[in-house]
Amino acid sequence: LILYTDTITITSVLTMLQRDSLALVDLYNDTNGTQWFNDDNWLTPNPVSTWYGVYLTGDRVTLLALSENNLSGQLPESLGNLTNLERLVMSNELNNVYPCLTGPIPESFKNMVNLKELDLRNNDLEGTLDFIDGLTNLEMLKLGGNWLSGDIPLSIGNLVNLRELDFWYNRLNSPVPAELCNLPNLIDLDISMNGFNFDGMECIGQKNPNFDYGFQN
Repeated sequence: LILYTDTITITSVLTMLQRDSLALVDLYNDTNGTQWFNDDNWLTPNPVSTWYGVYLTGDRVTLLALSENNLSGQLPESLGNLTNLERLVMSNELNNVYPCLTGPIPESFKNMVNLKELDLRNNDLEGTLDFIDGLTNLEMLKLGGNWLSGDIPLSIGNLVNLRELDFWYNRLNSPVPAELCNLPNLIDLDISMNGFNFDGMECIGQKNPNFDYGFQN
């Protein structure tokens, strides 16, 4: 019985590591990995922990850092299988020079319940913010410089750990929800250069005069 239990445990660990690895393979293939500036060890027999920009805690991927690395194309739905991921950083400060990420942010991102930082700034991402449902551990949400549209979901109020929020230069619109204003730990906010009307803006201004919410189209 003891041997049987040990076998099941080992199989479970291997399955989770393999699942993480397969999600990374999809990311490489879907974002033109052969053209990345640095793809050291990706899709080689070397351990996943040696792949450029991938960091593990134990047997799970917890950090994926691929900013300024010439990623292009759409993020795969399978990326949401990285359920132990704490930081996902794929910003692109050179999006006027190099290709960048396009398409929607996958709905499966809501499965990344351990995510603390999501930084996808300065790409050409589209779609809505519906994926934030359930990401209650987020501390930094940086999506400025994209083409995201729609409203800010009321579920933003569940992100009680959020400290930094950057929605600068998107196509978000409608009133700013009171739930955003009531986030207890928010110290840095930029929702400028969108299409919000000014309903709810007074609360934002009163909460912190340094919050940036001007220049609405």
